[in-house]
Amino acid sequence: MVSVRAALLGIGLGLIAAPSTGLADPAPLSAPETAVYAKGFAAAQAATHTFRAELRQTLTLQGLDQPVVSTGELFYAAPDKLLIRFSDPAGEWMRISGGELEMKKTGQPPVRRDLTQGGSNAATLLDFFGGDAARWDRDFQVTMSREDDRLRVELVPWRVPGSKRQGVDRIVTVLRLPDYEVISIDVAMNAENRMSFEFSDGRRNAAVDPQLFRTP
Repeated sequence: MVSVRAALLGIGLGLIAAPSTGLADPAPLSAPETAVYAKGFAAAQAATHTFRAELRQTLTLQGLDQPVVSTGELFYAAPDKLLIRFSDPAGEWMRISGGELEMKKTGQPPVRRDLTQGGSNAATLLDFFGGDAARWDRDFQVTMSREDDRLRVELVPWRVPGSKRQGVDRIVTVLRLPDYEVISIDVAMNAENRMSFEFSDGRRNAAVDPQLFRTP
Protein backbone atom coordinates (compact mmCIF):
# COMPACT_ATOMS: atom_id res chain seq x y z
CA MET A 1 0.00 0.00 0.00
CA VAL A 2 2.86 2.35 0.69
CA SER A 3 4.13 1.95 -2.86
CA VAL A 4 0.67 2.69 -4.26
CA ARG A 5 0.45 5.84 -2.16
CA ALA A 6 3.83 7.10 -3.22
CA ALA A 7 3.26 6.31 -6.87
CA LEU A 8 0.07 8.30 -6.90
CA LEU A 9 1.73 11.25 -5.21
CA GLY A 10 4.18 11.18 -8.07
CA ILE A 11 1.38 11.07 -10.61
CA GLY A 12 -0.50 13.73 -8.98
CA LEU A 13 -1.62 14.69 -5.46
CA GLY A 14 -4.86 14.84 -6.92
CA LEU A 15 -6.99 11.86 -7.51
CA ILE A 16 -9.23 13.65 -5.10
CA ALA A 17 -12.98 13.40 -4.94
CA ALA A 18 -15.06 15.08 -2.36
CA PRO A 19 -15.71 13.48 0.99
CA SER A 20 -18.93 14.39 2.71
CA THR A 21 -18.86 18.12 3.40
CA GLY A 22 -22.19 18.53 5.14
CA LEU A 23 -23.49 20.62 2.24
CA ALA A 24 -26.91 19.65 0.92
CA ASP A 25 -26.22 20.71 -2.67
CA PRO A 26 -27.39 24.32 -2.32
CA ALA A 27 -28.18 26.28 -5.45
CA PRO A 28 -25.18 27.65 -7.36
CA LEU A 29 -24.28 31.27 -6.71
CA SER A 30 -24.84 33.85 -9.43
CA ALA A 31 -21.95 35.10 -11.55
CA PRO A 32 -21.69 38.41 -9.62
CA GLU A 33 -21.71 36.54 -6.29
CA THR A 34 -19.08 34.12 -7.54
CA ALA A 35 -16.88 37.03 -8.63
CA VAL A 36 -17.10 38.59 -5.15
CA TYR A 37 -16.04 35.37 -3.42
CA ALA A 38 -13.27 34.73 -5.95
CA LYS A 39 -11.88 38.19 -5.25
CA GLY A 40 -12.11 37.63 -1.49
CA PHE A 41 -10.34 34.29 -1.75
CA ALA A 42 -7.55 35.74 -3.89
CA ALA A 43 -7.04 38.56 -1.36
CA ALA A 44 -6.89 36.10 1.55
CA GLN A 45 -4.36 33.91 -0.24
CA ALA A 46 -2.26 36.89 -1.30
CA ALA A 47 -1.98 37.79 2.39
CA THR A 48 -0.94 34.22 3.27
CA HIS A 49 2.84 34.04 3.47
CA THR A 50 2.93 30.72 5.31
CA PHE A 51 0.41 28.06 6.26
CA ARG A 52 0.54 24.90 8.33
CA ALA A 53 -2.15 22.40 9.25
CA GLU A 54 -2.77 18.84 10.34
CA LEU A 55 -4.08 16.73 7.49
CA ARG A 56 -5.83 13.46 6.82
CA GLN A 57 -5.40 11.95 3.38
CA THR A 58 -7.75 9.24 2.13
CA LEU A 59 -6.88 7.40 -1.05
CA THR A 60 -9.48 5.28 -2.85
CA LEU A 61 -8.28 3.26 -5.83
CA GLN A 62 -9.85 0.78 -8.16
CA GLY A 63 -8.51 -2.62 -7.13
CA LEU A 64 -8.01 -1.78 -3.45
CA ASP A 65 -10.35 -3.47 -1.00
CA GLN A 66 -10.38 -0.47 1.34
CA PRO A 67 -9.27 3.16 1.18
CA VAL A 68 -5.73 3.96 2.34
CA VAL A 69 -5.69 6.60 5.09
CA SER A 70 -2.59 8.61 5.95
CA THR A 71 -2.10 11.41 8.47
CA GLY A 72 0.53 14.07 8.85
CA GLU A 73 1.18 17.79 8.60
CA LEU A 74 1.28 20.23 5.71
CA PHE A 75 3.59 23.25 5.50
CA TYR A 76 3.44 26.01 2.86
CA ALA A 77 5.67 29.02 2.24
CA ALA A 78 4.87 31.53 -0.49
CA PRO A 79 5.21 31.48 -3.34
CA ASP A 80 6.33 27.99 -4.35
CA LYS A 81 7.21 25.72 -1.43
CA LEU A 82 5.08 22.92 -0.01
CA LEU A 83 5.81 19.98 2.28
CA ILE A 84 3.60 17.11 3.40
CA ARG A 85 5.28 15.20 6.23
CA PHE A 86 3.48 12.00 7.16
CA SER A 87 3.31 10.71 10.72
CA ASP A 88 1.46 7.61 9.51
CA PRO A 89 3.24 6.14 7.62
CA ALA A 90 6.14 7.63 9.59
CA GLY A 91 9.19 8.73 7.63
CA GLU A 92 7.43 9.41 4.33
CA TRP A 93 7.12 12.89 2.85
CA MET A 94 6.44 14.87 -0.31
CA ARG A 95 8.07 18.23 -1.02
CA ILE A 96 7.63 20.80 -3.80
CA SER A 97 10.19 23.58 -4.11
CA GLY A 98 10.01 25.76 -7.17
CA GLY A 99 9.46 23.48 -10.13
CA GLU A 100 10.73 20.30 -8.49
CA LEU A 101 8.77 17.56 -6.78
CA GLU A 102 10.61 15.29 -4.34
CA MET A 103 9.18 12.20 -2.60
CA LYS A 104 10.53 9.95 0.12
CA LYS A 105 9.32 6.44 0.90
CA THR A 106 10.40 4.52 3.97
CA GLY A 107 13.62 2.63 3.33
CA GLN A 108 14.23 4.21 -0.10
CA PRO A 109 16.13 7.28 -1.29
CA PRO A 110 14.21 10.38 -2.36
CA VAL A 111 12.83 10.48 -5.90
CA ARG A 112 12.79 13.79 -7.79
CA ARG A 113 10.61 14.97 -10.66
CA ASP A 114 10.61 18.15 -12.72
CA LEU A 115 7.16 19.74 -12.60
CA THR A 116 7.90 22.41 -15.19
CA GLN A 117 7.43 19.90 -18.01
CA GLY A 118 3.73 19.58 -17.26
CA GLY A 119 1.76 16.35 -17.38
CA SER A 120 1.38 16.15 -13.60
CA ASN A 121 -1.20 17.29 -11.08
CA ALA A 122 1.27 17.23 -8.20
CA ALA A 123 1.09 21.02 -7.92
CA THR A 124 -2.66 21.05 -7.18
CA LEU A 125 -2.19 22.07 -3.57
CA LEU A 126 0.49 24.60 -4.42
CA ASP A 127 -1.83 26.12 -7.00
CA PHE A 128 -4.49 26.48 -4.34
CA PHE A 129 -2.25 28.27 -1.87
CA GLY A 130 -1.02 30.56 -4.63
CA GLY A 131 -4.58 31.87 -4.76
CA ASP A 132 -4.60 32.92 -8.43
CA ALA A 133 -8.36 33.02 -8.85
CA ALA A 134 -7.96 34.62 -12.28
CA ARG A 135 -6.66 31.25 -13.51
CA TRP A 136 -9.90 29.57 -12.51
CA ASP A 137 -11.92 31.03 -15.37
CA ARG A 138 -9.10 30.35 -17.81
CA ASP A 139 -8.54 26.71 -16.83
CA PHE A 140 -11.89 25.66 -15.35
CA GLN A 141 -15.61 25.92 -15.42
CA VAL A 142 -16.26 27.41 -11.96
CA THR A 143 -19.34 26.75 -9.82
CA MET A 144 -19.71 28.06 -6.27
CA SER A 145 -22.39 27.43 -3.67
CA ARG A 146 -22.78 28.43 -0.05
CA GLU A 147 -24.46 26.97 3.00
CA ASP A 148 -24.08 28.85 6.29
CA ASP A 149 -20.35 29.58 6.61
CA ARG A 150 -19.24 26.94 4.09
CA LEU A 151 -18.26 27.96 0.57
CA ARG A 152 -17.96 25.11 -1.94
CA VAL A 153 -15.90 25.77 -5.04
CA GLU A 154 -16.13 23.22 -7.85
CA LEU A 155 -13.64 23.44 -10.71
CA VAL A 156 -14.18 21.32 -13.83
CA PRO A 157 -11.30 21.56 -16.32
CA TRP A 158 -12.09 22.89 -19.75
CA ARG A 159 -11.55 20.08 -22.25
CA VAL A 160 -9.13 21.84 -24.55
CA PRO A 161 -6.04 20.43 -26.31
CA GLY A 162 -2.82 21.06 -24.43
CA SER A 163 -4.50 21.84 -21.12
CA LYS A 164 -2.32 21.00 -18.12
CA ARG A 165 -5.47 19.79 -16.36
CA GLN A 166 -6.30 16.98 -18.76
CA GLY A 167 -7.11 13.74 -16.95
CA VAL A 168 -8.75 15.35 -13.91
CA ASP A 169 -12.54 15.28 -13.77
CA ARG A 170 -13.03 17.91 -11.10
CA ILE A 171 -11.48 19.70 -8.13
CA VAL A 172 -13.67 20.57 -5.15
CA THR A 173 -12.55 22.89 -2.37
CA VAL A 174 -14.57 23.66 0.76
CA LEU A 175 -13.75 26.87 2.62
CA ARG A 176 -14.99 28.38 5.85
CA LEU A 177 -16.10 32.00 5.64
CA PRO A 178 -15.38 34.80 6.32
CA ASP A 179 -11.66 34.00 6.47
CA TYR A 180 -11.59 31.51 3.57
CA GLU A 181 -10.09 28.87 5.85
CA VAL A 182 -9.52 25.65 3.92
CA ILE A 183 -11.47 22.64 5.19
CA SER A 184 -10.83 20.20 2.35
CA ILE A 185 -9.36 20.04 -1.13
CA ASP A 186 -10.65 17.21 -3.28
CA VAL A 187 -9.88 16.17 -6.83
CA ALA A 188 -11.47 13.36 -8.84
CA MET A 189 -9.53 11.58 -11.57
CA ASN A 190 -12.55 9.42 -12.32
CA ALA A 191 -15.29 7.54 -10.49
CA GLU A 192 -12.96 4.79 -9.27
CA ASN A 193 -9.81 6.70 -8.31
CA ARG A 194 -9.95 9.43 -5.73
CA MET A 195 -8.10 11.10 -2.88
CA SER A 196 -9.22 13.56 -0.23
CA PHE A 197 -7.24 16.00 1.89
CA GLU A 198 -9.00 17.18 5.03
CA PHE A 199 -7.38 19.90 7.14
CA SER A 200 -7.58 20.79 10.82
CA ASP A 201 -5.82 23.28 13.10
CA GLY A 202 -4.88 25.44 10.11
CA ARG A 203 -2.69 28.44 10.92
CA ARG A 204 -2.04 31.24 8.45
CA ASN A 205 1.25 33.12 8.73
CA ALA A 206 2.48 30.95 11.58
CA ALA A 207 6.22 30.41 11.94
CA VAL A 208 7.49 27.83 9.44
CA ASP A 209 11.15 26.81 9.47
CA PRO A 210 12.68 27.42 5.99
CA GLN A 211 14.90 24.38 6.53
CA LEU A 212 11.84 22.17 6.07
CA PHE A 213 11.87 22.84 2.34
CA ARG A 214 15.53 21.98 1.80
CA THR A 215 16.75 18.58 0.74
CA PRO A 216 18.54 16.88 3.65
